Amino acid sequence: MQPRGQMTKTFRLCLEDLRINVDIDDKRGKGVFHTLRHSYASWLVQKNMSLEKVADLLGHKTLQMTQRYKHLNDSHYHEAGGILNNLG
Repeated sequence: MQPRGQMTKTFRLCLEDLRINVDIDDKRGKGVFHTLRHSYASWLVQKNMSLEKVADLLGHKTLQMTQRYKHLNDSHYHEAGGILNNLG
């Protein structure tokens, strides 16, 4: 396993090689290691994994921390709409 500093350096070099942060001046818009964690959680929710399972995988102490991803899965709205469409 790589020491933490080496992982950070390797990740930074990958970002540079891929030109991920080129021409981005605002730090809030730059790709960072945490971006991978956020993407992972987002993709799980978009694939209909429960927020409870995502919270467990991310190691969140409370479900409230995982609620920020809730808007990425609106399948329950589509399901409700389908049910109502089938009533008539």
